[in-house]
Amino acid sequence: MLDLSNPAVYLSWLIFLPAVVALVIAFLPARGETLKWISLGATIVVAIMSLRMLFHGDHVLFQAGVDRMQISLPTTGFRRSKFNT
Repeated sequence: MLDLSNPAVYLSWLIFLPAVVALVIAFLPARGETLKWISLGATIVVAIMSLRMLFHGDHVLFQAGVDRMQISLPTTGFRRSKFNT
């Protein structure tokens, strides 16, 4: 489930982790600084994941400075029909 060597899984965690943490924080009772520490922890994790992708992105195939789409999705084997032009 948590195969971070797969680019789609890695980027999904990078995108949805802040939203999941925000939902968790929304339903937790406010006790002092706890909610701030949880959000700070999530922010640090996302920042580390982003920097890891940028500088050590061998497993996610990200190239800094490229101005085009960098994720290639697996093909399904279906051909485009003449109606999808």
